[in-house]
Amino acid sequence: MSAVATFLDQQALTLIRDPWSIRNVVTRLVQSDRLGKSLAVDDRRAFARKAVKVRLWATPCAVQEDEVILPPDRIGTIQGVSKDLSFGGVGFVHVEEFPAQFGVFTFELPDGGFESLVAEMRWSQRQEEGGLLSGSQFIGVTETPWFLK
Repeated sequence: MSAVATFLDQQALTLIRDPWSIRNVVTRLVQSDRLGKSLAVDDRRAFARKAVKVRLWATPCAVQEDEVILPPDRIGTIQGVSKDLSFGGVGFVHVEEFPAQFGVFTFELPDGGFESLVAEMRWSQRQEEGGLLSGSQFIGVTETPWFLK
């Protein structure tokens, strides 16, 4: 997490901390998945989860009030695939360790477009078959980083 402090002077994106904006992005992601059109309602969590497999990139960032500070280029960006998605966050599988507390999670849509959400990493665990399974909690919406467009 100390790696975040080394790029605080880099380009900043606007952070929108609006729950409705998060819901709109998550709804578009769930609707883009071929597995279904709505979130499950029988989940015991605060936010119902939906099994959704969407390619994603997680870019380490620093969060300062209403700004998201990104590193230059793709430094620290990892690739993964979502396992489940809710209005509260995303569970995802990946190979490389994620080097920061906060990240911009950019999801690829079937039409070639992108959606980006800012999230705080909550947990990560190694899987027996290799790789990592991690969970993060959404805190807002932002633009897609310029180096992923």
